[in-house]
Amino acid sequence: MADNTTTTTYHPSISATSKSTNYAVLNQKLEQLQQNLDRLQVTIEVTTQQVPYLRQMGSIHAFMAASRVLNEDSGNTTRG
Repeated sequence: MADNTTTTTYHPSISATSKSTNYAVLNQKLEQLQQNLDRLQVTIEVTTQQVPYLRQMGSIHAFMAASRVLNEDSGNTTRG
């Protein structure tokens, strides 16, 4: 009777190469992640500086809208 069992051979060089490749890919991904985090940090800083101006712009917009509504109401009453 023939023995049908197969033996698995261990190739340390293939495993080390694969591990090295995986570490290189991981390192590349981590560098990209760090670049994205740096860019996000700059964006957050700029946004933080712009918030007071955005609030002011919102207040001015509300004032202009209210002024327009009041002017239209006063225009309708004088014409009628």
